Amino acid sequence: MATTQPTKEQWGKIEKALTRLYSSVIMQIDGFKVNMGLRQLSTYKNGVVVLLNNELKGEWFTDESPERTKFYRPVVHNMWTRKTQIAAVKRYGKREAKKQGYLDQRTGYSFFWGSFPRLKAHLIKNNENIELVKIS
Repeated sequence: MATTQPTKEQWGKIEKALTRLYSSVIMQIDGFKVNMGLRQLSTYKNGVVVLLNNELKGEWFTDESPERTKFYRPVVHNMWTRKTQIAAVKRYGKREAKKQGYLDQRTGYSFFWGSFPRLKAHLIKNNENIELVKIS
């Protein structure tokens, strides 16, 4: 199956639109209507929020779902705080601390992206058909 995606000029327009706060880009990606827009996440932090069919469901982040891997940002978290990890290594040694799970990490997913180039690369890598519908 041939992959389709926006042209270089269209990607440029998408990126430019997503630099304006409360902008909106609508795309059709592998059968999903994807709404993206730059939103304020906290006082000093903005990010590109991704909604599928105008929804954001919690089950996409807890279950193994194609939506999670296709559209959302993987984030690696340590299971224990750095302070607890250091204390466990001092107490048990590195090999035993690892065996007991003190050095384990888990992958979570986030609904926003802080970098457009990373979002673009993720969409291209994980989706077959990407089509620009509307920029506003």
